[in-house]
Amino acid sequence: MSTTDTPAFGTDEATEDLAQLLDAQLRFLRATRLQVTRQTGVVHGVAFPLVWAIGESCETLILLAQDRRLRDSYSIARCIIEGVVNVLYVYAEGTPVAERALRYWAQKSFRGINRQLQLLRDHLGCSSDLKLEVRKGSLLEDAIDEFTAKKGREMNSWSGYTLERRLQTAEGVFGSQLIRMIKLAIDAVFVDASEVVHSTYYGALLAMGRSGRAPIGQPASSELEEYQRKHVQMLLVVVAGCICTLMKAIGMCVDLHDGPDTAKELYLDWTKRYFEAPMWSDASFGADA
Repeated sequence: MSTTDTPAFGTDEATEDLAQLLDAQLRFLRATRLQVTRQTGVVHGVAFPLVWAIGESCETLILLAQDRRLRDSYSIARCIIEGVVNVLYVYAEGTPVAERALRYWAQKSFRGINRQLQLLRDHLGCSSDLKLEVRKGSLLEDAIDEFTAKKGREMNSWSGYTLERRLQTAEGVFGSQLIRMIKLAIDAVFVDASEVVHSTYYGALLAMGRSGRAPIGQPASSELEEYQRKHVQMLLVVVAGCICTLMKAIGMCVDLHDGPDTAKELYLDWTKRYFEAPMWSDASFGADA
């Protein structure tokens, strides 16, 4: 598509154009995922389901964007971006963090089964006292102890570090240029997404296009639709950029041939067609991109 044929940002045509871009990125991501499955070692084994989950959420985001579902698009976009950070963090830290993720999964699964049994007893009228027990001295017992706070409360952080700390660790391995795109995405999405996820008043008004003015009544239909289109398109833009970053980073650990570079070129071409001064350049995906 030439520049003169480029639909205006905020139109339904632009949404479809951007959805096709992200769908193309996902084809490269599936190929990336396949290459990861062919690797050996615990790091790749942990990375695979994380990459798979990112792809699933991207497909959901496309469907939401095409229907202008801005509110839920925020939460899905945040999920994708944090997923990208987690994959980079696992590859950056290697085996110790991958093994910690496995231990977190094991003890969380065990606790989940016992929660389901308690639900049956307490809320569904079942009289059974069935409860799974942990064998003393087992690896599972060690995992449960590792993720139990001193006062006996279950810990819900798989890494033990904040998102910012995980991103800093990834930056130390993959470089500040490659991480730039993720930082921009976090700044653009996370605060508003948190308001939406926690169902605050601000979050509700944000989805209505009323976050910056008096929330009197429902906005006009045409006004709301244009607002929703522009904002879901911006979410798609930053997510597509993060997918490029993800593939570039994995490509530094696994031979992906030319997939990351092709995905990057598709993305840069899109931004150049839509923005007079492109928000990102080759440098946004690493100095050697």
